[in-house]
Amino acid sequence: MSRLSKKSFTSAICFIFFLLISAQTGFSQTYTSPLTSDGGVDTHLYKSDTILFETSVLEDGSFKVHDRTLDAGLSMLHSAYLSMLYVPLRCSISDNFQILFSLPYLTKTLVSDEIHHAKNGYGDLMTGLTCQLRPFNILSLATTARIAFPTGNANARDENCYIPMGYGGYTSSIQETISTKSFDTGIITIRLFISGAYIYYFKSKHETDETSKLTFDKNYAWTAMGGIELGITDNLAIQIKGNYINLEEMRYKYDESISKWEEADDSIKQVNILPFIKYRFPDDISGQAGAIYSVKTVQDSDLAVSYDPHWKLVLGIQKRFSDSNSTEQSVNNNSSDNSINNETEKKNIEESNAAGTDYNQNIPVKKKKNKRKKRQRK
Repeated sequence: MSRLSKKSFTSAICFIFFLLISAQTGFSQTYTSPLTSDGGVDTHLYKSDTILFETSVLEDGSFKVHDRTLDAGLSMLHSAYLSMLYVPLRCSISDNFQILFSLPYLTKTLVSDEIHHAKNGYGDLMTGLTCQLRPFNILSLATTARIAFPTGNANARDENCYIPMGYGGYTSSIQETISTKSFDTGIITIRLFISGAYIYYFKSKHETDETSKLTFDKNYAWTAMGGIELGITDNLAIQIKGNYINLEEMRYKYDESISKWEEADDSIKQVNILPFIKYRFPDDISGQAGAIYSVKTVQDSDLAVSYDPHWKLVLGIQKRFSDSNSTEQSVNNNSSDNSINNETEKKNIEESNAAGTDYNQNIPVKKKKNKRKKRQRK
């Protein structure tokens, strides 16, 4: 082999090795924290299931478990860059236990370099179990365990922008809620409630682009919420709630067995104020509307560029379906029967008064007065 051929062969080998090394070293730079895009705080915080939304926003201890009832409705979380719409299902199997289901439809938008990237689709399926106890007359305790399954597309992209519709792994949580009974002050009723939840994220796998396959390490988040409910009327109530959310920083690597863990620069600590209004309609229908306003958000300290979260709107309506043999339906039927009996009795009394008779003894009023006069003479 001539010297020129040897040099060409050596140069080709060096060039191939250079490409391989560049690709390996370049992989660690391909993943970009979602917090560097406008809208990334909301889409990353609430992810692709309803666990964080329900634990930190909706759970207020007002829901009462009744045997053989089914609650279904429509819940929505909407902001400028995140929309979550789903049908919450609650199936009570006794007066203390209830099964939960939800599958959200998501629309996520990220703005990077003034270019809008959007993606929509179904997220991760969530199921859970609630145990509600009333050990004291003034307190109600509820423990809820949830788990989300990786049903959403964790590799979704809009052109070259990575916008996952699923977490890519399992998510679990445990929550405890304490609520007092409503105290009547004479003008309004007052109810207090507090709640805390721990969320655990299992390992997950993602493909951020056509060549990059990432493994994210297990992670966790926790949230605390408290508030007060003011009952204006029997059907109208106002709530003022506040929550704190702490999402820890995730770690990732490309080769699960060789490469080391890298920091994802995506930790979030957030304080929110949540004003809500709730109304109870006839036929076991209830609705609520509220807003999520971020008072303070602390993002990962390694970020060179970050964006503030946006306001969020919350809407929900639900209908309770009761079995004819359920405890609640029996109570409602008894109340209805009592109301009907009271109305009938009232009508009979009015008719008796109009006819000049005493309804209780069915004796004419004039004859009764004459009997009293004869007794007085004797």
